[in-house]
Amino acid sequence: MIDSWLVDERVTLDTHTCFVLWQCREPQYVNELRKQYGEEIINFLCVKKLLLPVDKVWEQNNIRLVELECTTFCNYKCEYCTIPVIPRDHCVMDMILFERIIEKVLRHPSIQWISLNNYGEPSIDPLLMERLDVIAQTDLQMVFNTNGSRLEPFLDRLRCMKKNIYHLNFNIPSIDRDEYHQITGGDLMMVLKNVKKANDLGITTKIIVNGTPDEVERKYIKFLHMFQAYENVEVYKWKTNDRSGILSNKYWQNIKNSYPLTGCRNLVNYLFIDGKGDLFLCCNDYNKKFVYNNIKNGEIRDLLRSPKLIEWKKIIFGNKNGSKEFICMHCAEMRESLCASYKLNETAKQCHSFPDNG
Repeated sequence: MIDSWLVDERVTLDTHTCFVLWQCREPQYVNELRKQYGEEIINFLCVKKLLLPVDKVWEQNNIRLVELECTTFCNYKCEYCTIPVIPRDHCVMDMILFERIIEKVLRHPSIQWISLNNYGEPSIDPLLMERLDVIAQTDLQMVFNTNGSRLEPFLDRLRCMKKNIYHLNFNIPSIDRDEYHQITGGDLMMVLKNVKKANDLGITTKIIVNGTPDEVERKYIKFLHMFQAYENVEVYKWKTNDRSGILSNKYWQNIKNSYPLTGCRNLVNYLFIDGKGDLFLCCNDYNKKFVYNNIKNGEIRDLLRSPKLIEWKKIIFGNKNGSKEFICMHCAEMRESLCASYKLNETAKQCHSFPDNG
């Protein structure tokens, strides 16, 4: 199986089809490919957008989720988050900019979901109720990530706009009250109260179990038992990462990727916009070192053609090498991409010959 990020599908590939993709790491003439491997396989790969025209490849996008950094601050100090490590000035996105972004999002046909935070806590955003009113007038679905501690005043409003809620996600690293306080600085009881109220109001809710791989596996079953009677709640695992090397505590992963890189869906499926309207590369770019445009400069489809972004795409998808300090060199998601690419290459090497097309 392979994810085609441009068509939102998991595609099943046999060994021969993997071999075709492996061969097409370098540009090929499509008519020659059809002669060699047959119309069916090549047309299939083109339809799934796993093979693309050389002159169009760097313009391809399928933006599905927009993450807005409506606030830069949080009432928690979670040890797996960058905010306590590198505090930022408090910034709140103004409503004029917010409404302008929503208008442009609605004009971009592939976008389905919107999130109101990147690192900040949305429930302490002084303009949250106004933002919810704007979203309620659209068909956008919202991914609402929260620590849940300050959510109670907004739950009735969220209930009234259930059509706009894709998931209400509570990030909960522990269901032991003392351990929870040690990790976050917050009060677990207040969060659990709001989880129960969200469930009782019929809001589709996820509990995200945060932690290192070992911690998540150790705690997951306990979470399932605690929330098994909650009709509208599902429990999910989320293995934390060190945000491309920013965290130096127990979450540090010591990742050292190597070139050439092998691609990342953040560049294809997600759009990240900060409180000033700047478009930045990915969720791990906490310090905004990779800003490539501003939402005020045009429509989203045009902003995504930024020369800066295209150059970074070429690095991220292995067309050229970047510096040792490039953000992806210490990224856990890129390491997974490199491992997946290695497996694909190994599968392709198993195909030493291709059946005669005739």
